[in-house]
Amino acid sequence: MLRERTVRLQYGSRVEAVYVLGTYLWTDVYSAAPAGAQTFSLKHSERVQVEVVHDRQPEEVAADGKQRWPLSPSTTLRLTMSQASAEASSDKVTINYYEEEGVTPIDQAGLFLTAIEISLDVDADRDGVVEKNNPKKTRFSASVISTSWAAGSSTTWSSTRAALPSCCSLWKACVFPTRASRAWSPSTSACWSIWPSMKDNYLFLKEVKNLVEKTNCELKVCFQYMNRGDRWIQDEIEFGYIEAPHKGFPVVLDSPRDGNLKDFPVKQLLGPDFGYVTREPLFEPVTSLDSFGNLEVSPPVTVNGKTYPLGRILIGSSFPLSGGRRMTKVVRDFLQAQQVQAPVELYSDWLTVGHVDEFMTFVPIPGTKEFRMLMASTSACYKLFREKQKEGHGEAIMFKGLGGMSSKRITINKILSNESLVQENQYFQRCLDWNRDILKKELGLMEQDIIDLPALFKMDEDRQARAFFPNMVNMIVLSKDLGIPKPFGPQVEEVCCLETHVRSLLEPLGLCCTFVDDISAYHKFLGEVHCGTNVRRKPFPFKWWHMVP
Repeated sequence: MLRERTVRLQYGSRVEAVYVLGTYLWTDVYSAAPAGAQTFSLKHSERVQVEVVHDRQPEEVAADGKQRWPLSPSTTLRLTMSQASAEASSDKVTINYYEEEGVTPIDQAGLFLTAIEISLDVDADRDGVVEKNNPKKTRFSASVISTSWAAGSSTTWSSTRAALPSCCSLWKACVFPTRASRAWSPSTSACWSIWPSMKDNYLFLKEVKNLVEKTNCELKVCFQYMNRGDRWIQDEIEFGYIEAPHKGFPVVLDSPRDGNLKDFPVKQLLGPDFGYVTREPLFEPVTSLDSFGNLEVSPPVTVNGKTYPLGRILIGSSFPLSGGRRMTKVVRDFLQAQQVQAPVELYSDWLTVGHVDEFMTFVPIPGTKEFRMLMASTSACYKLFREKQKEGHGEAIMFKGLGGMSSKRITINKILSNESLVQENQYFQRCLDWNRDILKKELGLMEQDIIDLPALFKMDEDRQARAFFPNMVNMIVLSKDLGIPKPFGPQVEEVCCLETHVRSLLEPLGLCCTFVDDISAYHKFLGEVHCGTNVRRKPFPFKWWHMVP
């Protein structure tokens, strides 16, 4: 299977990208389309092969640009190239957007490509000779660990053809085999909820109670004498279960963060039929990435013919070779040792807090075994705001009715004209797309399995991202009922256009959207609804011992 990468287009703009021979490059023509566009055509250089993929069915595209296709959320482009580029950005794809009956394009998007060839060669049989095509190198798993040596590892060398743009570099790495053992397993669908009670979250708790009343969940409130002022119950614990053929019971996994909630799992949960597990690092420093907003589990998935009936564990980490924050090794080793939910490491260190729940979650499609992955998307937000601006709503105000925040009079026009904010969010979208590509590969997802929720971030003093408005993907999922952070977006005809947009994406699937005001209780402290709640869920019906790791 060819490796895949996503590149974002922007109508009216030129986007440059490096293409590595032997990979697929995906781009979403729908999300890049201007308002009013109904169809598109495209032209491409001779060395670029383009397929229009609609509902998973690919159709090869001629280079002449005469054919037109309807715009659809399930339509994407898949690009490949067969030889390296002679010069940087010398190969291109041009997309023309049209109104339904239009002859002249209303706008264009351009993708300029530099194709390079990279060969990773290894002394696979350890005879001191680095061979280019030794078949034994397919038996190794590769991990980039800077340029140091691992005991018993083999040297690898990478080579390239074609001039690399200045933004690219190559690394020497080591490769080594991996192994693990089995022990513990997190849980899935909703059963009961825990919510911390704080002096400043009375209204938040009231809205949450109203949400829970619509479900079959039992609400448990973690009162202040238990939480001791620590509102981040999602970060302190994760619920799971332990199971044998003759018995099973729930287990709480206690994180190493040890805030003021550190005694809660032992004093309030541990009992004869409720287990307790923790892993504490002896020498490693504990960071924000050790909190369990940074530990999630996917629904059951099948990836390249391999089934994960208990889903896969998802954790956030630093970018490869960056030397940034990473979940402590003792916790990662513990999760890896479960085997049946093979962990996937994502890139979350670009965020101030650094948790995976800040950019993705999963929702069920009621009445089916299917699900959708929701991802935060800055490009989706800018696309929506540009559409509203074009419709004449450029002066629509954000944060209306919120005192100090609304007094700044933040409008759609101001956001779109803030060039530094635009540049920052283009970078944040590249971080999001890096994770999107990993999740598509490791969970076996297609573009139509993913729904983009509008999000904006702003850069802090350490050049990391924090939410500009309440981050809607950081929601709580109670079966079909969703408790979504209320975004306080631009008011169009007295209605928040962000809420309207999200309802249009999720409610046709049978989901119920409730927008919860968490801006004072959680958002201003760099968290949202999911961060301040926790859900114990029903165990999988599938028995873990029936799975081959």
